[in-house]
Amino acid sequence: MSEEERRFPRLASNLSVLVRNIEYGGVEELAHTKSIALGGCSFVSDEEIIKGARLEILIAVEHEVIRAQARAVYERQLEDGRREVGVEFTDLDGSAMRHINNLFERV
Repeated sequence: MSEEERRFPRLASNLSVLVRNIEYGGVEELAHTKSIALGGCSFVSDEEIIKGARLEILIAVEHEVIRAQARAVYERQLEDGRREVGVEFTDLDGSAMRHINNLFERV
Protein backbone atom coordinates (compact mmCIF):
# COMPACT_ATOMS: atom_id res chain seq x y z
CA MET A 1 0.00 0.00 0.00
CA SER A 2 1.43 3.39 -0.96
CA GLU A 3 1.56 6.37 1.39
CA GLU A 4 -1.05 8.11 -0.79
CA GLU A 5 -3.50 5.23 -0.23
CA ARG A 6 -3.19 5.33 3.57
CA ARG A 7 -5.79 7.12 5.68
CA PHE A 8 -3.11 8.31 8.10
CA PRO A 9 0.49 9.23 7.29
CA ARG A 10 3.15 7.16 9.06
CA LEU A 11 6.17 8.41 10.94
CA ALA A 12 9.32 6.33 11.49
CA SER A 13 9.68 5.85 15.23
CA ASN A 14 11.51 3.92 17.92
CA LEU A 15 9.14 4.17 20.88
CA SER A 16 8.98 1.66 23.73
CA VAL A 17 5.78 -0.36 23.59
CA LEU A 18 4.31 -3.01 25.88
CA VAL A 19 2.12 -5.41 23.93
CA ARG A 20 -0.37 -7.73 25.62
CA ASN A 21 -2.02 -10.36 23.45
CA ILE A 22 -5.56 -10.46 24.86
CA GLU A 23 -6.50 -13.65 23.03
CA TYR A 24 -3.49 -15.83 23.79
CA GLY A 25 -3.28 -16.06 27.55
CA GLY A 26 -2.39 -12.41 28.04
CA VAL A 27 1.21 -12.92 26.89
CA GLU A 28 3.11 -9.64 27.34
CA GLU A 29 6.17 -8.42 25.51
CA LEU A 30 8.28 -5.29 25.51
CA ALA A 31 9.04 -4.11 21.97
CA HIS A 32 9.88 -0.96 19.98
CA THR A 33 7.88 0.67 17.23
CA LYS A 34 9.14 0.97 13.67
CA SER A 35 6.43 3.43 12.67
CA ILE A 36 3.40 5.12 14.16
CA ALA A 37 0.31 6.89 12.84
CA LEU A 38 -3.02 8.03 14.24
CA GLY A 39 -4.51 4.82 12.87
CA GLY A 40 -1.96 2.30 14.17
CA CYS A 41 1.68 1.35 14.44
CA SER A 42 4.19 -1.32 13.54
CA PHE A 43 6.67 -2.90 15.93
CA VAL A 44 9.30 -5.63 16.00
CA SER A 45 8.28 -8.66 18.04
CA ASP A 46 10.00 -11.79 19.31
CA GLU A 47 6.58 -13.44 19.68
CA GLU A 48 4.25 -14.75 17.01
CA ILE A 49 1.16 -12.56 16.73
CA ILE A 50 -1.51 -13.94 14.45
CA LYS A 51 -3.33 -11.65 12.04
CA GLY A 52 -6.61 -10.57 13.62
CA ALA A 53 -5.36 -11.00 17.22
CA ARG A 54 -6.73 -8.46 19.69
CA LEU A 55 -4.02 -6.59 21.57
CA GLU A 56 -3.69 -4.05 24.33
CA ILE A 57 -0.80 -1.69 23.69
CA LEU A 58 0.95 0.79 25.98
CA ILE A 59 3.25 3.22 24.14
CA ALA A 60 5.68 5.67 25.74
CA VAL A 61 5.08 8.98 23.94
CA GLU A 62 6.37 12.36 25.14
CA HIS A 63 7.01 11.26 28.74
CA GLU A 64 3.49 9.84 28.91
CA VAL A 65 2.12 6.35 28.41
CA ILE A 66 -0.81 6.02 26.05
CA ARG A 67 -3.10 3.01 26.02
CA ALA A 68 -4.73 1.61 22.91
CA GLN A 69 -6.76 -1.40 21.96
CA ALA A 70 -5.57 -2.76 18.62
CA ARG A 71 -5.95 -5.55 16.08
CA ALA A 72 -3.03 -7.17 14.25
CA VAL A 73 -3.34 -6.60 10.51
CA TYR A 74 -0.09 -8.20 9.33
CA GLU A 75 2.97 -10.08 10.50
CA ARG A 76 6.17 -10.37 8.45
CA GLN A 77 9.12 -12.61 9.23
CA LEU A 78 12.40 -10.67 9.44
CA GLU A 79 15.82 -12.03 8.48
CA ASP A 80 16.91 -12.18 12.14
CA GLY A 81 13.97 -14.44 13.05
CA ARG A 82 11.92 -11.72 14.71
CA ARG A 83 8.66 -10.44 13.26
CA GLU A 84 7.40 -7.06 12.15
CA VAL A 85 3.79 -6.69 13.28
CA GLY A 86 1.39 -4.03 12.01
CA VAL A 87 -1.66 -3.11 14.05
CA GLU A 88 -4.60 -0.81 13.66
CA PHE A 89 -5.90 0.99 16.71
CA THR A 90 -9.49 0.01 17.48
CA ASP A 91 -9.83 2.24 20.55
CA LEU A 92 -7.69 5.33 21.11
CA ASP A 93 -8.86 8.29 23.21
CA GLY A 94 -8.46 11.95 22.29
CA SER A 95 -5.53 12.53 24.64
CA ALA A 96 -3.59 9.66 23.07
CA MET A 97 -4.37 11.00 19.60
CA ARG A 98 -3.01 14.42 20.59
CA HIS A 99 0.25 12.88 21.84
CA ILE A 100 0.72 10.98 18.57
CA ASN A 101 -0.19 14.05 16.52
CA ASN A 102 2.43 16.07 18.42
CA LEU A 103 5.10 13.67 17.11
CA PHE A 104 4.24 14.73 13.55
CA GLU A 105 4.36 18.42 14.43
CA ARG A 106 7.95 18.08 15.68
CA VAL A 107 9.22 16.68 12.37
